[in-house]
Amino acid sequence: MPRGGAGTRAASPWPPIRFQLLVYPVTDALAIRPDVPDSLLTTTQMNWFTEQYLARPEDAGHPYASPLRAPSLAGLPPAFVLTAEHDPLRPEGEAYAARLAGSGVAVTARRAPGLFHGFFGLGGLVPVARASERAAYAALRRALGTDTLGTDTLGTAGPDADSDGATSTRALTTKGMSVHG
Repeated sequence: MPRGGAGTRAASPWPPIRFQLLVYPVTDALAIRPDVPDSLLTTTQMNWFTEQYLARPEDAGHPYASPLRAPSLAGLPPAFVLTAEHDPLRPEGEAYAARLAGSGVAVTARRAPGLFHGFFGLGGLVPVARASERAAYAALRRALGTDTLGTDTLGTAGPDADSDGATSTRALTTKGMSVHG
């Protein structure tokens, strides 16, 4: 069931947010993640981050810490989920996007080819990172209704406007989920 209408939020167990912009998200605090070759993020680091995030270990199963394990994701707002090809969090980020779509939530999932956890913010150095950042910013502007110019902050038209050929144009749409990679 897509988010909408005045009565939808009142019955929802989720926080009152308008949009989910998720960049290589942790969506399952209980997940066992094997190390991924070419990744800058290790299992040991993820375990440490999870320990720092949670007030108590038993909180790992709470839907706010592990939304992928929630019985239903219905009532959540639309989402843009950005993952990196060489990231141990990619499978759960993409699984979360698929679950959102299956729950009727509008979602766009985008995988940054060839990149690693931590690439967001490196757009000035890495063309594929720049294209991914622009796509995320454009999605946020559209969701918040501030996309009046149709351009990103650098003045180019849209997230795939790079002339350097770094942006992949392959797209797959399944059950309301748009996957770009």
